[in-house]
Amino acid sequence: MQAWRVYENGEPGAVMRREEVEPPTPADGQVLLRVRAANVNFPDALLCRGHYQIRPPLPFTPGVELCGETEDGRRVITTAALPHGGFAAYALADAAGLLPAPESLDDAEAAALHIGYQTGWFGLHRRAALQEGETLLVHAAAGGVGSAAVQLGKAAGATVIGVVGGPEKAAVARTLGCDLVIDRRSEDVVAAVKAATGGRGADVIYDPVGGEAYQQSAKCVAFEGRIVIVGFASGTVPAPALNHALVKNYSVLGLHWGLYAVKDPGRDRPLPRDPDRLRRQGPDQAPHRRARPLRRRRGRRPARRRRHHHRPPGRPPGRSPRMTDAAELRALTRQLLADHPPATTDRTDFLRARFDAGLAWVHYPAGLGGLDAPRALQAVVDAELAAAGAPDNDPRRIGIGLGMAAPTLLAYGSEEVKRRFLRPLWVGEEVWCQLFSEPGAGSDLAALGTRAVKDGEDWVVDGQKVWTSSAHVARWAILIARTDPDVPKHRGITYFVCDMTDPGVEVRPLRQITGEAEFNEVFLTGVRIPDAHRLGEVGDGWRVAQTTLMNERVSIGGARIPREGGMIGKAATTWRERPELRTHDLHRRLLDLWVDAEVARLTGERLRQQLVAGQPGPEGSAMKLGFARLNQAISGLEVELLGEEGLLYGEWEMRRPELVDFTGRDAGYRYLRSKGNSIEGGTTEVLLNIVAERVLGLPSEPRNDKDVAWKDLTR
Repeated sequence: MQAWRVYENGEPGAVMRREEVEPPTPADGQVLLRVRAANVNFPDALLCRGHYQIRPPLPFTPGVELCGETEDGRRVITTAALPHGGFAAYALADAAGLLPAPESLDDAEAAALHIGYQTGWFGLHRRAALQEGETLLVHAAAGGVGSAAVQLGKAAGATVIGVVGGPEKAAVARTLGCDLVIDRRSEDVVAAVKAATGGRGADVIYDPVGGEAYQQSAKCVAFEGRIVIVGFASGTVPAPALNHALVKNYSVLGLHWGLYAVKDPGRDRPLPRDPDRLRRQGPDQAPHRRARPLRRRRGRRPARRRRHHHRPPGRPPGRSPRMTDAAELRALTRQLLADHPPATTDRTDFLRARFDAGLAWVHYPAGLGGLDAPRALQAVVDAELAAAGAPDNDPRRIGIGLGMAAPTLLAYGSEEVKRRFLRPLWVGEEVWCQLFSEPGAGSDLAALGTRAVKDGEDWVVDGQKVWTSSAHVARWAILIARTDPDVPKHRGITYFVCDMTDPGVEVRPLRQITGEAEFNEVFLTGVRIPDAHRLGEVGDGWRVAQTTLMNERVSIGGARIPREGGMIGKAATTWRERPELRTHDLHRRLLDLWVDAEVARLTGERLRQQLVAGQPGPEGSAMKLGFARLNQAISGLEVELLGEEGLLYGEWEMRRPELVDFTGRDAGYRYLRSKGNSIEGGTTEVLLNIVAERVLGLPSEPRNDKDVAWKDLTR
């Protein structure tokens, strides 16, 4: 029979391959099922990655949820008995766990019903005791588990609020029966829930997402409310602040539905009394989007069997085509090197060809420098190119463009904007800077006063920005300006792409404690920006800016460095090469900082891996905090270790550098320059608040300007 098999953990598309295998043999209490349909479920992805609660022995066949046929012809739904899952012609299941498939549902619809519906029933009724008339908030309301919870909540007589991401999912959630749908991409979830409930909050919150969704839940749960933790689809496992649960008097409930079959096997497992009614409400619009056959279509060649680097002969059921195979990426990279030999190809021409081949940032969309591949596979490309001596795009010089502008352009730019800006940005032909901070709006960035007024198809901008890195060499800038002074400060901001060559742009150097002018102040006088260069909606600039700021903090605090790289490497080298400088106290402190640096490096690696699952969140603020404190401590130790030599300073020449070089200068420079680490990218005080409120879930500081129009604020 044919089966999708996993021999090593990793991204599903990279590690699943289809093979001819023998049908499995049932053990005592198990039955052999002919698979009629298998649902592609999030746990299947976690199983492939090795991140699920259950870790079957390798090799295994994924597919936890299926509709099958018994040897005596009964059509049933069940969960598979791993390691023999449902992504195969035949699967195993526990005989006691078989349920009759509703006749009104076809095979694919029935396969998508089992886990989602029962998880929802146990979560809402067994764990949270949802009552008629209560308010139920469902995160990911258009997804498989969330859609079942929406319908079960409506059936229980609750008022259901659904949280989704995007207008298409919002339409699905409304079809499912949500009384209120909140688009988390364009709305403040907490404020919307409180407004809908008269400030009381939701009685029951159903959370299969985790991460930031949980932080929102803790801020809008009602007195004696219940938060049901179903999963962590965001890739981030939240850490509930129990002091907050105590003070606010709510409960946090975990749900591992699979444990009921082990711990409470005699309990009834309900199925819909009226599956036709659920079907009419659209239960399968989210969990069942598209049916794919296990076998190839006729006329295609059979799969080749290799011992190493298997290329999937097709795509796993339910996935859209995308580059997910490391071997394919290596082949593409080697073809690029063959067509454009680095030794004889102009550097810029090579980088342009790399971008056009989709090997610039492989996780970006095809046609925009990527291949829609998992972010983790970028390392495959980088290793091949480094081994061949290919040039890079000098990321230190264009860090603002790569780390801040590009993710924002990708998320909010029109297709025309993305195609115009991303290629020269990545290649390094156009340098970018960031026009955010102002003399009166640094820590409180939302108080900014730079104005943008609509004039026909353009916006006319006047104001001043400060602490702008690379403004003296930048071709473009990301800019936020106030377009509506009559609303509260966070709501009247709009986000633009600004041409730094406009005659109304004046850049002046700001000389620093290091003697050079890495930063600038920028004056904007009558600068005209076409409306086509606006990112996001008018007045929605603060939300767009959060994408930039979160990526900025990850790029500052989570940059990839080797073990004993960066600042700690310089201090350790001095220690090894200058034994006459050593003391017992300095040795102890160096060891402490070496361990701290290694912990920070590994934490940064984990943060980058979390980015595979989605966009950066507030955790990047914690990384940036640690980066600043660590750099300042290491540079201080290095100066102390060098003694009198540490007081020397190489040069005080007024320069306007294109990049910051911590390791290429002397210890005195590192000591002075690191003082700026606790200011740039968000001050330490602001980041501590972000970590407290958005990571730890602590109550926010009281603010008396939240609902005051910007024009009425005291300045």
